[in-house]
Amino acid sequence: MRLQIPYFSFSEPTSEGALSNEPPPPEPMKFARADLLLALGFSLFGLILVLSTYRGFGFSWDEAYYMGPAKQTRAWLGLMLHNWPKPVHAAEINWFFGSNADLGESVNIPELPMLPKLLMAVGLYLGDWLGIHTPYISMRIPIACCYALTLFFLYLLGHRFYGRGGAVLATLCYLTLPRLFGHAHIAATETILICFSMMFTYAFIRGLDHWKWSIISGILFGLCLATKFNALFLPITLVLWAQLFHRHKYSNNIFCLLFISPVVMVLVWPYLWPDPAARFVSYLSFFLQHSFIPTVYFGVKYPYPPQAPTVFVPLSYPFVITALTTPLLTLALAILEIVRIAIKPRRHAGGVLFLIGALFPLLVSALPSSPKYDGERLFVPAFPFLALLAGTGGAELIAMLAQWQRNGRALIHPRHALEALAIAIFGIGIISISQIHPHELTYWNALIGGLRGANEKGMETTYWGESVNEKVYQYLKELPPKSQVQVLALNDQVFYYLQEWKILPRSLKISAEIPGDIVLLQMRQGFFGGAETMLEYLRQNGFGQAIVEKQGVPFVVAFDLRNEPEVRRTLQQFFAPASKKASLREKQP
Repeated sequence: MRLQIPYFSFSEPTSEGALSNEPPPPEPMKFARADLLLALGFSLFGLILVLSTYRGFGFSWDEAYYMGPAKQTRAWLGLMLHNWPKPVHAAEINWFFGSNADLGESVNIPELPMLPKLLMAVGLYLGDWLGIHTPYISMRIPIACCYALTLFFLYLLGHRFYGRGGAVLATLCYLTLPRLFGHAHIAATETILICFSMMFTYAFIRGLDHWKWSIISGILFGLCLATKFNALFLPITLVLWAQLFHRHKYSNNIFCLLFISPVVMVLVWPYLWPDPAARFVSYLSFFLQHSFIPTVYFGVKYPYPPQAPTVFVPLSYPFVITALTTPLLTLALAILEIVRIAIKPRRHAGGVLFLIGALFPLLVSALPSSPKYDGERLFVPAFPFLALLAGTGGAELIAMLAQWQRNGRALIHPRHALEALAIAIFGIGIISISQIHPHELTYWNALIGGLRGANEKGMETTYWGESVNEKVYQYLKELPPKSQVQVLALNDQVFYYLQEWKILPRSLKISAEIPGDIVLLQMRQGFFGGAETMLEYLRQNGFGQAIVEKQGVPFVVAFDLRNEPEVRRTLQQFFAPASKKASLREKQP
């Protein structure tokens, strides 16, 4: 018995004759062997591209947080595979993954779901097997594989609604999104969530016709839940679309989401095992109360709400960031498809799905109560759907051009138009990436004047610390032994790991609190307090050395205070005595 939901639907009108002059939604396109080879080819190309361009992506802010949990997970997996009895009791789970009391307070990071920890632990295993001596590079390998899988399922989704042309264009659009390509280099949750979101979306659509795919969609959504908090919103877009176009066909999917997904989530997430319901509720509560992070948006700094509870980042933030960080051709094609959908939505079932998928994360992020910082990072699930919109917009454009005729002959051959558009998307995208590499996470398009224009208009320069790369490592290596280095607007835990792995000299004394011989400042303006603002003023007046910069915009600046005692004394006024802060080195797992 299928669930009946008595609301409006595009595909099955409630009154006879309604929309009767409209054709039904098209059947899925036939998937040939050539399409499988194309999808695999895009995936392999994306994987190779990421793996071969790691240089320049330093050990980032969140990767330092995730390294401890990845090591703990690896140790737990080793015991699960080789020991008896298995470490599955509450005390052992708490030791490896933390407890409710540890949310937000433990190096085990229990608020980080299991799937990212598991994939990063697998990366550490792979690194040992492949002889990779830099653990943070090892952690990134599974993330690159997730990026490749995303390309594969993007092709499948595009092909299902708009055939080979739409699939090729959509996949190229996503492949050449600079910021998403940048995220594929970082061992964090964003690329993993996108990957499993695309897999879940594809399985949900297939589940409308085949109950086996409904089961697969339930399993995949359970894995999404074990990846990141905002995965909870994924079914809303799909159920809304299914109600519009397939209102009598999605009951199997709903059943599997309600009864299979929670089981899968608990099974793969050991932190939940001692008390699944209570711990999941605590996990949700943690993120619902998660503190905001300050950011700078068009020259205005928006601080922590506890300091200014009525000052929030404008609602336009996710829409403006999306528009300004998407290559212009991709953006134009997506807008074209949105216009066509608005004119005749019933003729564009796939387009409506992609529009809802792109719009919903942006709307959620625009809510006053939603955090807004780190550019696109908190609404990255919108971008694969944006790429699908652009790809289908390109396919529709080619179809329109193919109708232009003279003397009964087409002026533009569809195949030639497809090839030209594909080359344009790929060419413009690759040029955009190459011009900003390895700082793809700071890409801005021509609407704001590129990176330099965004900097002049007061957008936050960088945020994640990946700019602290080999150039910074080399600069620090050349310092005299036992030099004191202060790091500002950075995660000092990054540097302790780099010392542990002998990438940086262990003799360096690194601190976030004690002004030293050298001060390293990341240009994350949202994190600028009194000390950082003073140093930025000095930089604008010629003091300081830009260690990492691009297109004249500095990302990491070094200030040599060894011969500047007055500046050093002034800086010390901004910091509490070092004894009041425990060293993060002592907290390492």
